[in-house]
Amino acid sequence: MEELKKRALAQHLQIDTACIEDSIGALNFDGCTFETDNGDYLVLTEEEADDTWEECLDMYIECCLGVPEHIRDYFDDDAWKEDAMRDGRGHAIAQYDGVEHEESVEDVDFYIYRIS
Repeated sequence: MEELKKRALAQHLQIDTACIEDSIGALNFDGCTFETDNGDYLVLTEEEADDTWEECLDMYIECCLGVPEHIRDYFDDDAWKEDAMRDGRGHAIAQYDGVEHEESVEDVDFYIYRIS
């Protein structure tokens, strides 16, 4: 699957796959992060993208919203995530520009996010 992901990224960036290296960046996704001369990218399947989206939103609630413990029981995580999801996966996953790109390789859809 990793090779297909590289091909999808190469197709998206219109470069040769030889210009793409595996990356071990801040996001440690085995076989999903790639480095090019113009940045780091995360390439995911539909299921991986949905799982990552959920994790990003959970992390945002935990680390960024700062809901005080004494009112935590009154905060509705699911309602907040439903509202945040209106912005799309790219908004939460693509740290660089908030954009999700889609490419298909051998009838498999891949979702590409620039992360730096």
